[in-house]
Amino acid sequence: MIEPACLEKLEMECGALMSAHPPVLRHPHKQFAYDLCRAAGYQPTGNLNYSRWRPGPLPEALPVDEGLVQSHDGFYDYASASDSAWHVNFADPRLFVAYGSGLLAQDEIQVLEHPVLGSLRQALIAKRYEATTEGSSGPTPVLVQNAERVCAIDTSPSEISPRGLYGNRFQAASLDAVRAALKVFAQPTRTNLIAIAAPLGSGRYSRQQIERILTTAFTGFRAAKLVSATSVEIHTGFWGCGAFGGNRTLMVMLQLLAARMAQVPSVVFHLGSVSERPAFDEGRQTLQRLTKNMTSVDDLLKKIVEMRFPWGTSDGN
Repeated sequence: MIEPACLEKLEMECGALMSAHPPVLRHPHKQFAYDLCRAAGYQPTGNLNYSRWRPGPLPEALPVDEGLVQSHDGFYDYASASDSAWHVNFADPRLFVAYGSGLLAQDEIQVLEHPVLGSLRQALIAKRYEATTEGSSGPTPVLVQNAERVCAIDTSPSEISPRGLYGNRFQAASLDAVRAALKVFAQPTRTNLIAIAAPLGSGRYSRQQIERILTTAFTGFRAAKLVSATSVEIHTGFWGCGAFGGNRTLMVMLQLLAARMAQVPSVVFHLGSVSERPAFDEGRQTLQRLTKNMTSVDDLLKKIVEMRFPWGTSDGN
């Protein structure tokens, strides 16, 4: 196997990083949430590690072992926060680009809960780094190790915010609703992230689109395995299936396939709503059926293309 190549890396002390490059929070709700964390006594500690990766070619042969695959009702809870756990960030091609805006989708939630990520983006721009997860020549997944998770925000509907805070609803909410939804931790935890750009398309998935999605996920997952001193557990979900209208069944298949190709020993797939379980089950079972007597990755991709998976539509978030 020709491994992914590290294009650039940085190690930064978090206190110095956030002092020199404070998060730029353009929407008052984001500033309010950050101020609540600081008022509770948050002081950044430890070192943050950043790296960006260029893909190598996909393996020709499919590894025999699938690894452990588990599903989890609900969204990320970071209960497995450890050196071995990696959580996928469903990124824009521009790393954390909308973190300071009024939007609060998956990418922006992670930055709100891990404010050092906003400082990381500002530092990369100041140092003239790319700050991208994808370029004209292909995907360039980003790994971030040891990001402090300072708080948690509950975006589900509540009495004070009947429609919840997810997506564009966040900026229309009251400050009281933001305050009620935010839980600041007495002791921050640490998270490892794999930032990969969510794909966008329409009509039927082409071979080129499928191969690029698989290459993106494989590169990010394999890079996490390369930099980890311990065993790796990937936490992911319906990457690109919200605002970008990705096909849920196919995205399950391609991520589980990427994890198998990267020889990741454990995957936890977060379903969000229990209503999404049929899409997960269909994707996993379809992949198992296709790979039962197949070892060639190229032949497998041909079979997946022949299934003519359709793109969906945006959920508006």
